[in-house]
Amino acid sequence: MKFRNDRLRNNNIDIPTTSVTDIIFLIVLFLMVSATFTTYNINSLNINLPKAKGEAIKETKNITIGITKNREFSIDNIPVDSNLIPEKIRELYSKFPEANIIIQADKDALHGDVVYVMDESKKVGFNKLAIAAEADE
Repeated sequence: MKFRNDRLRNNNIDIPTTSVTDIIFLIVLFLMVSATFTTYNINSLNINLPKAKGEAIKETKNITIGITKNREFSIDNIPVDSNLIPEKIRELYSKFPEANIIIQADKDALHGDVVYVMDESKKVGFNKLAIAAEADE
């Protein structure tokens, strides 16, 4: 019995790669488009939070006291005579006893002026003092 060897003679077999390239392109396109729609929104979760009683968070006021190298003072960018500093600080303490005092002194300002403002602030009752500085790069 003789078998046909037609399959052996046809060695020129081609795999169609055009359709594979199209499929990969479509998958990549689908992933790129779907990734732009992906958002992580925690508010979309349905969470029932427990109820609790607590204190409301109070915003503390920041009071800036500026001191220039020419011995000029300002409170919240309003020029103030150096002799009126204790009186103004007392007024601010009566309005905002929990405020933060931020001292913005020129680097060439007198050390005594900075200490004077800090001392007057402490005498009145302010406990939170800070000295502003620029970040060193």
